Amino acid sequence: MKPSPDFAEPKSPSPKRRGKIAHIAAALLGLSLIAYLVWQTGFEVVYQAISSPAIYWKSIFACEIGFWCFGLLSQRALYGEKAKKIPWSVLLKAGCSTYVIMGLLPMGRVAGEAVRAVMLAPYVGKSLATMVAVQAQIIVLSITTLVTCLAAIVFVTKLGWQPMSWLGVLNAGLIAGVFVLAILAAKRFHIGRKLGFLLPRVKVFGEEFDAYFIGTHVLPTKAVLYEGLSRLSQLIQNGFLVLSVGGMWGISQAIASEGVHLVGATVGDLIPGQLGVHELVYSQAGTLLGIGAEQALSIALLAHISQMFGVALALVVPLLVVIPAKAGIQNRRPRLKQPKNKLHQDDEIPAR
Repeated sequence: MKPSPDFAEPKSPSPKRRGKIAHIAAALLGLSLIAYLVWQTGFEVVYQAISSPAIYWKSIFACEIGFWCFGLLSQRALYGEKAKKIPWSVLLKAGCSTYVIMGLLPMGRVAGEAVRAVMLAPYVGKSLATMVAVQAQIIVLSITTLVTCLAAIVFVTKLGWQPMSWLGVLNAGLIAGVFVLAILAAKRFHIGRKLGFLLPRVKVFGEEFDAYFIGTHVLPTKAVLYEGLSRLSQLIQNGFLVLSVGGMWGISQAIASEGVHLVGATVGDLIPGQLGVHELVYSQAGTLLGIGAEQALSIALLAHISQMFGVALALVVPLLVVIPAKAGIQNRRPRLKQPKNKLHQDDEIPAR
């Protein structure tokens, strides 16, 4: 006997839907935390702190664009000679999509590089696009390791062994460990072969993956240089952020602010846009930056405004870019050879 529809068990949400619900809940939690921190600090105080002169806003936005542009050039440099097969319009559109995903989604850089690989695959091939996406992550880790180590030194020098210093040191150690592990995985562990053993369908790709990283420099000079300039743009931006809320201009302040930003990025990577986490970390970093707690909180708010400006710009630019009609290598349809025994229209059909 079939159960009555009225007493049927409700369907459980799919994993994809549960993931969306979790992301929405995390975003709401982050927004609530921002509202609480602003309320606790005082809205008028925070508003006064973020009411920066126009020159600071222009400098902050210019650094945001520089961060994005140099990252795009670093990505292009990884393709070497094959970069000529990628139209600039396609590269620009893929870069805009990556930036938007980085700014809005959890684990944004990983997801963004995956989307970029999909968009560039028709021009350079799926295997190369995937391997370059992995290599780009390793290059970002190398630069981030250097900056977090410098920031940890500044933290300890300014504060001694305070909780914020420990956060900076632990963050530097964590990122350095992931970077070393990524290098070993690419060069020594033969993870492509292991992946092919577990999943026979990707055996060929696994062999190509291992051959690519064993036969090439994981950290090519040109790509690392562009990524370093991208991070330098962000460091300069942090210097302007500190200056805009009444702090002092200086290299140590810029490195310290960037270090606080990277601590928040590590902790809040599972929250869309890292909402609330940066504000919480910055609100505890006033002594480190030589400013008040409300001013430090304002830095995080200004950084989010700058990032949203970049996201809005990245959403508009693709609408103005025209992609060439010529398809990539994967979109070209091979010509079918005509069978030898096929009769032409003028040929006579033999009588039976």
